[in-house]
Amino acid sequence: MSMIGALVRVHERVARWSELAAQRRQLHGLDGRILKDIGVSQAEAEWEARRPFWDDPCRPGRPRR
Repeated sequence: MSMIGALVRVHERVARWSELAAQRRQLHGLDGRILKDIGVSQAEAEWEARRPFWDDPCRPGRPRR
């Protein structure tokens, strides 16, 4: 693996973590009416919002919940 390739992968991972953190903050800020519209319960939204930024459900090889 080249040094540049490794740096690109690190940058991509950090960008993904930042994206996940932002999405989880936004989800946490939605009110119950909007959550109902998108089919997510308040408990599900809170659970998702509390997940750490590095817990990526789309990471290859990770079992789906």
